[in-house]
Amino acid sequence: MELDLGIFYLILFAADAWVLTVASVGDVFSRTVNSFLFVPVIIAGIVFGTLSGVSPLMLISVALMFATCFFVKHTLIYLIAQTAIFSVSMALSILLGVSGFVILIAFIYALMGYRQFIGIGDVKAFLALAATFSSPLLVIVGGATGHILGMIPVPFFVMLNSTIVSIFYVPYLLIINYRKGSLRKSWSFYAVPYDEAEFRKNESKYRIREVRGERIMVYRMPFLVPIASGFLVAMLTGL
Repeated sequence: MELDLGIFYLILFAADAWVLTVASVGDVFSRTVNSFLFVPVIIAGIVFGTLSGVSPLMLISVALMFATCFFVKHTLIYLIAQTAIFSVSMALSILLGVSGFVILIAFIYALMGYRQFIGIGDVKAFLALAATFSSPLLVIVGGATGHILGMIPVPFFVMLNSTIVSIFYVPYLLIINYRKGSLRKSWSFYAVPYDEAEFRKNESKYRIREVRGERIMVYRMPFLVPIASGFLVAMLTGL
């Protein structure tokens, strides 16, 4: 049975890596993510989690957060619903004496979908991964134990790694602003000066905002790329 689960986990990893690659390409070129790509991911993850003895509370909680992303988006109802799921889940985890760490990480990502801090498709991708992968390949397939492998769930490292990767977008924007002579602007690390020709050419990559009477183009980061990168690093290295 362990061998079967190990093979199942390996297949899940390969399939999800492919889904993330396809979704990331779409995010880079159009800043849109087909959220339905992650429905089979989370379903397969729940099946695997059930077979391998993962906490049913964690699976149900993350699945409910995932489903909420489809029915209410970027509204106060979304925030209330996600908070209610998290609060009840954490209360039950305390009563049942099970870890609520993954539920907490999932909730943090769900919150980032409110007001579009990151795209709702990015949130769905992370929640699907959180429900599917608890340990790196070295633990499930390779049988590695000890160290921090298996002690800290994969979703934590996916969140940490994706945050680190996303920071690399800042130097990119600073270089652009240096060339445009706007490096000293307070928004230079997340936006560029408004350029009508550039905006018309790449409307999907920017949001127009006004800061102190000055129009700027806020760069819309393809956040699925950091998530995918963070996932691959976490699964292949355990970090």
